[in-house]
Amino acid sequence: QSVAQEATTRKFEGHACWLVRKSDMPGIVSEWARSPRGSSQSAAALQSFAEEPLPKELTVWGLTEASLAEGGRGSYMTAPAPAQLVVLLLPGEVNTIKRIARSHDIDPLLACDLLCDWMVSMVPKRCRIHALEDVAALGLDMDRLNRVALN
Repeated sequence: QSVAQEATTRKFEGHACWLVRKSDMPGIVSEWARSPRGSSQSAAALQSFAEEPLPKELTVWGLTEASLAEGGRGSYMTAPAPAQLVVLLLPGEVNTIKRIARSHDIDPLLACDLLCDWMVSMVPKRCRIHALEDVAALGLDMDRLNRVALN
């Protein structure tokens, strides 16, 4: 069964999130960039992300489907399962998503579900998405993400 078929037969149960150590981020994302399952465009976007300088004010978040985390949905102190998405976030009055990386093991539709669920969990804070190149390269639905981010 393909990743896309698996995503459509599975019920989405929400997300699990945690802060990723900045020193761990390049290795996670570089591994995804080397995957033979991705396009050259997504590999380039992921490699660019892995080489991104990480200023002190940015936070790195790991996200995965709640069904893969033993404790289910919610925030964790340490990774409850391997990350399916890694997000660089600039916290503030409005949180700014600077970069997004997606494992090739997760369907873009499910990745959007994860990101949307995560952004909704931050309400009343809003998000702004500045990761336009990542969204395009990784096949994510920018219109849907923006609707959730700005509401």
